[in-house]
Amino acid sequence: MGRYFLLLFIVPFSYAVQAQVTKEYYENTSMLKAEGTLQNGVKEGVWKLYYPSGKSQGEETYANNTLNGNVLYLHPNGQPSLTGTFSNGKEQGIWKEFYNNGKPSVQAVFKDGLRNGLYKEFYANGQISIDGSFKSDLKDSTWKEYYPNAQSKIEGRYILGNKEGDWKEYYENGKLYHQAFYKNGKIEGKVFWNFPEGTKELTGQYTAGKMEGEWIDFYKDGKPQSVSHYKDSLEHGLFEEYAESGAKLFKGFYKNGLADSTWQYFYNNASSTKKSVEIWNIGKLMSAPEYYDQTGVKLNAGALANGNGMRYFYYPKGAKMMDINYQQGLESGIAVSYYENGVKKTEVSFVMGLQDGMMNEYYPSGMMASQTNYVHGSENGLHKEYGKEGWLSVYGFYKNGSEDSIWFEFHANGKIFSEGYFANGLKEGEWFEYYDTDTLASRGNYEHGKPVG
Repeated sequence: MGRYFLLLFIVPFSYAVQAQVTKEYYENTSMLKAEGTLQNGVKEGVWKLYYPSGKSQGEETYANNTLNGNVLYLHPNGQPSLTGTFSNGKEQGIWKEFYNNGKPSVQAVFKDGLRNGLYKEFYANGQISIDGSFKSDLKDSTWKEYYPNAQSKIEGRYILGNKEGDWKEYYENGKLYHQAFYKNGKIEGKVFWNFPEGTKELTGQYTAGKMEGEWIDFYKDGKPQSVSHYKDSLEHGLFEEYAESGAKLFKGFYKNGLADSTWQYFYNNASSTKKSVEIWNIGKLMSAPEYYDQTGVKLNAGALANGNGMRYFYYPKGAKMMDINYQQGLESGIAVSYYENGVKKTEVSFVMGLQDGMMNEYYPSGMMASQTNYVHGSENGLHKEYGKEGWLSVYGFYKNGSEDSIWFEFHANGKIFSEGYFANGLKEGEWFEYYDTDTLASRGNYEHGKPVG
């Protein structure tokens, strides 16, 4: 009897030692982040979560260190942000997301971690924005999307993630924007897009998801803007473009997506006076034998032949506009453009058809306006801009075509106007603006280009 009593005492004591309330803190602070039970080193039961402010962030339920049971997450104002249930670490049943005003933003049904069943999204005003269903995490139902004013935006049907049958898109004013037919997830047959007023913007056709045949872009008055032809989604055949007046601007031919054969360009006037002629060979310019001013007077087109040599461009009245050298049918070396009065406008360096090296731009006065370095066709490296009197106004660096460095703007007296960092073309971190007296005018923080705080 005494031995049995001793065992009863030892077992509960041993369990109490192994199961203990544990608290987690935000790194390098004393601010509570989470608290709950650890049993044999793994999370068990309900764990409570906290914001750095100390307010509740919600709670999670664990079994053997795996989410299992109800979860509740809260916005900082105490309104729920997400509710749902886990079963052995996988979402199960109805899940709901909420805006911080308490209205629902998303409702979904899960089975074994995959969306299965009804799916809805809502705007912050409570109006439904998406209404559909999933099967094994693939869209599989009639699918409808709406504008905040409840007007239909998109309607169609998915079968296991693929669009099927007629699909329609609408403007917020209720007018039809786009209509297409899908087969096994690929567009098939004739398609069109409309302007908000209801007139055609673009017409064409697809075969097994690829653009084929004649495609026409329209102006709002119904006149054609361009007529092109496609094969396997590549431009192939005659291409023509027109001014809004109806005057033809140019016509030429493509072969498997590359300019080919004879291209003719015209001035935008009543008689469509010929401007120039080019001869292409599968994406490479071989010659440019003709150039005319707007009255039809023939000008010196240059010495480009067999893809090599200099070619000239002109303003409508006959003043030279640009000199470009070609090698093997591609721009090569320094190309120079001019203002109509003959003052140099730009200097651009090309290597095998791509900008490579420093591009210089000039004001009509001849003063430098900007300098930008290019590598293989995109801005990479130093960028400077100057005021009309010659003072440095902008200083920074590009990477793969986007601002990506510390970036400065300057007042005319040389004092810094603004400074901050760009990452992939978007403002990041702290930015400062100053008066021309060097005193701080404003400061702000950015994340992915958007102001925060």
